[in-house]
Amino acid sequence: MYLVDTNIIIGILRNKEEFINKYKYISEKSQPIYLTTYSLSEIHVGFYDQDFKKKYPKKLKLQKELFSRMVKKLEHQNRILSLSVDDARILGNLFHLLRVNGKPIPIIDALNGAIAISRNITVITSDKAHFSVIKEINKQFKVIYW
Repeated sequence: MYLVDTNIIIGILRNKEEFINKYKYISEKSQPIYLTTYSLSEIHVGFYDQDFKKKYPKKLKLQKELFSRMVKKLEHQNRILSLSVDDARILGNLFHLLRVNGKPIPIIDALNGAIAISRNITVITSDKAHFSVIKEINKQFKVIYW
């Protein structure tokens, strides 16, 4: 099982062949792929970027359509995750440990990390800086870097 981080979805939306091929490979191997509502919100924030909207209106439209199809498929498969009570407990501990160790990371990365730890799901990301810190703090955390 895999939890795809926001940056992977962005790479797919931007037509990065490496990410697209790897995503297809996992999908073809029938490996369950999950996304969090927190990553969904990050993507939507990007869609509201005024500079991108003005410079690339056609690209934006295509990206929104592709993203919508991805979300509908994952939603239909019940693979969009939100914070559960257990996830929240793990998040509290993780965020505390990150802070006391002087290694704070953005809340959405911590949310995704906590959900992955709680549910024993491997995170797929290209963000080594933030997710390697989670791995340092919690040895049970599983991550693959693309």
